[in-house]
Amino acid sequence: MIKKICQSCSKEFYIHNYRESAARFCSLACYNSFRKNAAYQKICLQCNEEFVNKRETRNRKYCGEKCSSKARRKYNRDDKICPTCKSVFGYRSRNPHQIFCSNQCNIKSRAYKVNEKFFDKIDSEGKAYLLGIIFSDGSVSSKSNHINISSNDRDMIETCRKLLETTSPIHQYKNYFCLIISNQNLRNSLINLGVMPRKSWKELSIPLIPEKLIRHFLRGMYDGDGSFYLDKRESNRYIYLCSALSSASYQFSKEIKSMLEKQLKITFHKIRFDDRGGGKGSYQLRLFRKEDVKKFVDYLYRNSNYFLKRKYIFVKNFYHGKI
Repeated sequence: MIKKICQSCSKEFYIHNYRESAARFCSLACYNSFRKNAAYQKICLQCNEEFVNKRETRNRKYCGEKCSSKARRKYNRDDKICPTCKSVFGYRSRNPHQIFCSNQCNIKSRAYKVNEKFFDKIDSEGKAYLLGIIFSDGSVSSKSNHINISSNDRDMIETCRKLLETTSPIHQYKNYFCLIISNQNLRNSLINLGVMPRKSWKELSIPLIPEKLIRHFLRGMYDGDGSFYLDKRESNRYIYLCSALSSASYQFSKEIKSMLEKQLKITFHKIRFDDRGGGKGSYQLRLFRKEDVKKFVDYLYRNSNYFLKRKYIFVKNFYHGKI
């Protein structure tokens, strides 16, 4: 005889050896009881919890009225997560299909993507360089959240687009390329850093950023409104490399001049206004002396990752005797 345990009442019982694989219950009553319980034991289709039905309610699909009511609802009334800002908001019967927590998040989801926190803190070379480009070739709108960066160098605009991590397209107007971004947080950050609408740029000043990043900011300025050119004398017998920076603000030019003369021990030429007639023109900050230009070039391009290749190659070729 073999000892086994009943699957219904859990009592021990003995059977012959030939019934070892078939016997599971100690009696017919336990067999019938087990079949009865198994027939009315189900899993709720709503909460996936196990429940037992009675004979008269054996066709029930849900464990209770709460799950049955939830299953019959046309819309899910659970809290939702906004796909734009990731905040949690509740179900609203007036708008059961609502996906976003607010209209602002809805508009953002349809707009071009951009790193709107890029200028919240200037703590890297790329941020300082792009800020310099915006100071020279960019502007913010006085009536909307638009930020505009334009240049005749597509490479520069591509660099700006890459740094801002934006999907906004690059537009071309004749020989100029333009990147237009609309973002309130980005615009406010730039205004806090000193960027102004075009008509107010005569009040420009050097932004308050870490001193170690100033040279990257200036490189962005020179890539936008600066230049390196050759001064040829005595029928090209003597060729000198010179630099110039144009600005609509005399105060801004003066601040740059004072800072670089003190830091690099170089001497800039006197700031002059280049009058183009009709009240238009710009202040020119020029550097002529051979030793001063070399110091300034080393300061500007030393260990740098972001620069306009066209201007960098021109300077590099001059010092390698290829010009």
